Amino acid sequence: MMITRVTQQNMDAFAPLIPEELLYETADSAHFALGAVMNADESREKEDTDLLEETLPGYAVGILLYELIENEGEPPYVQLKWIYTAQEFRKQGVADALMENFYTILNESGITNLMCELPASPDDDLLCVFLRAWGFSFSWQKKYELTLTLEELLDDAFFEEQINLRAVRPLNVLSRAQVNRKLEQLSASNERAKQLLKLGGWDLVDAGISCGTVENGEIRGLFLIRQQLSGMLEPVFLYTGRDQKADIVSMFQFAAIQAYLKYPTDTRMHVVCRSDAAAVLVERMFPDREPLVVRHGEVRRQ
Repeated sequence: MMITRVTQQNMDAFAPLIPEELLYETADSAHFALGAVMNADESREKEDTDLLEETLPGYAVGILLYELIENEGEPPYVQLKWIYTAQEFRKQGVADALMENFYTILNESGITNLMCELPASPDDDLLCVFLRAWGFSFSWQKKYELTLTLEELLDDAFFEEQINLRAVRPLNVLSRAQVNRKLEQLSASNERAKQLLKLGGWDLVDAGISCGTVENGEIRGLFLIRQQLSGMLEPVFLYTGRDQKADIVSMFQFAAIQAYLKYPTDTRMHVVCRSDAAAVLVERMFPDREPLVVRHGEVRRQ
C-alpha cells in the first residue's frame, strides 16, 4: 500500500470516495488530501480495473481530507474534514496508514492544534473510537443545520414579514471589482473570504440569487450561494457588519425569493450555521427548531 498526495491530476481516481459537498473544496488552496493506493498484487480479489493507470499505480482505496485554517493574530490549526476507506479494503490498515502520514505532515509543519466534527450518530461511533486512539478528545456542541425545499422554505411564516429590501442588490448587478474589494477588506480576519478570493469567489456562486446590501455605493453585506452538482443550493458566505444584523434577514429573504422564481419548487437548500450571523438567521426563521448536537474533536499536540 502507498500513501500519496491527492492532486487535481489524480483526483478523478479518489472522487468516488469523497462526499459531493466536500468535493468542490479540494480545489481550494487551503484544503489538502492524502490518498491510499493498493496495487493489484495486494488485492487480487478485485477483478475490475477502475484505476487511472496514467496517474496511479493501483486502486484508490482511501482518502483523508484536511483544511489549514489561518486567522490573523491566532496560531494556525488543521481541521480534519473526512477520512474514508472503501468498503472492500477495510480492516487492512488503510485508515491507520493515512493518519500516520497525516501526523508526519503536521510534525513537519509545526502545527500542534487539530480539530474535527462528527455527528452525534451511532453510525459515527466507530470513527469516534478510532480517532480517540489517535489522540482526539471529544465534547458535545450544538449547531444548526437545515435542508428544505424552496416550497417548504417560503411557506415559513418568516416570509410573511414585510422586510425592507430596498438596500439589497443581486450579485449580478454589483461589479466584480466591488465584490473583490469587499472580500479583500474582509480577508485579513475572515478565512472564508480569503478562500473565496483565491478560488475566484464570483465564479463559484449563482450571481442571480446571491446578493449584497449597499449603502452610499459601498457593499456593507454579502450573501453568496452556489448550486452543487446535485442541484442543491448551499450558502457559502454570509457577512454583515456588527450594527447591520437586519441585513441578514433581508438578504436571506431576497435570495430565497429569487431562487424560488428561478428554480423548481422542489429544489433543496442546505443551510449550516458556520457563524454567529448564521445562527441569528436560523433562530429568527425557525424559533422552534432545535439545534443539532455534534461531537467536537480536538487534539493539542506538543
